[in-house]
Amino acid sequence: MEAEAEKAPRHVGVTCSHCESVDFEGVRWKCLECPAYDLCGTCERFSSLLHPTTHSFLKLARPGPVPNLGVFLPQATPSDPPPLSHDDSDDGVDFVALPDTASIQRMPTKRELFRLLEEEERKRFSPRIQALYLEAESDPGKGRDWLTVTEQMQADLVREFGFGVGAVQLLRRAAIMYKDDPAFQNVSVYVRENRARAGNLRTGDLAPDVPLLTLELVETSTGTVFGTGQRPVVVVAGSYT
Repeated sequence: MEAEAEKAPRHVGVTCSHCESVDFEGVRWKCLECPAYDLCGTCERFSSLLHPTTHSFLKLARPGPVPNLGVFLPQATPSDPPPLSHDDSDDGVDFVALPDTASIQRMPTKRELFRLLEEEERKRFSPRIQALYLEAESDPGKGRDWLTVTEQMQADLVREFGFGVGAVQLLRRAAIMYKDDPAFQNVSVYVRENRARAGNLRTGDLAPDVPLLTLELVETSTGTVFGTGQRPVVVVAGSYT
């Protein structure tokens, strides 16, 4: 009889602090400076976005007690954020400097991150934010554009619900972090409406004749602009909205 394949070890009684998986399989990553912070192997891949990069993690490949290394530091317990609900009357934005990594403040779990994305989508299409987009794009002399408005809206959103401003980086990377999760691929307009694809062209292929629109709004094509000769052509293009 063929031997039964060895099952991956389960860390019984342990919950991942981000995705909230219970009794998860595989490697357990235990923060050496926080008494109650663990990550599963999947979430550890983007731990720099979830937890301070100055904290070290202990890799536990097998279940069992955590060695008493005597390195846990006392941590201030952040207050729980308010429920992720919204107020239609408050869509203002504040100016906030964004850090590159997770701050010491509380960061959202995977479940909370999804609910933040839902709220971000609602705010993005609210009359208040749409008016700010229009104002920013109508007067570029002020040094602001729609990206500036979005950044401020996102920072305001995560602070509103009690998370560190580093959570903004999670909002922006969520679709990449959870590229195989349909819910995360459809919650945000800039992901579900993204038509960019890798395509099937390779170096040396005959370039197709692609429709173009000049800056003077005249219709043309790559064949018309560059011709059909054998000379090498490098096309640098951008979008116009």
